[in-house]
Amino acid sequence: MILFDYTFYRIAQFFYKKDGVDAFRAVCLVSVIQGLIFGKLFFALIKLKFWHNDNFILTHIQVKYFACLMALIILFFNYIRYKRKYWQFSERWKDTETQSQRNWRGIMVISAILLPFLLILLQ
Repeated sequence: MILFDYTFYRIAQFFYKKDGVDAFRAVCLVSVIQGLIFGKLFFALIKLKFWHNDNFILTHIQVKYFACLMALIILFFNYIRYKRKYWQFSERWKDTETQSQRNWRGIMVISAILLPFLLILLQ
């Protein structure tokens, strides 16, 4: 969870002037990242377990409903988790990290954002 917390903090810091301490864009982006990772793992397990089972058929509509439901659940829990936590994370990381740590962690944040999209594209 520390990677997602730090990702939230850096995105919230980037959009602070527009979003304020609510950081709704940061919550949404962290939720998208988690949702894509969860979805990729879930459907990989489904495909692995039920690949040769002729009785198991997921329609596109069922997949879309399931994906929307999971996205809303993840967004709701992240909104509750990160509600008004910007200052707490700011105190935790702002003055304690060096410039090289900040740069390295920034690369990790960008990787955390791009990796789920790359996993979807490489399917």
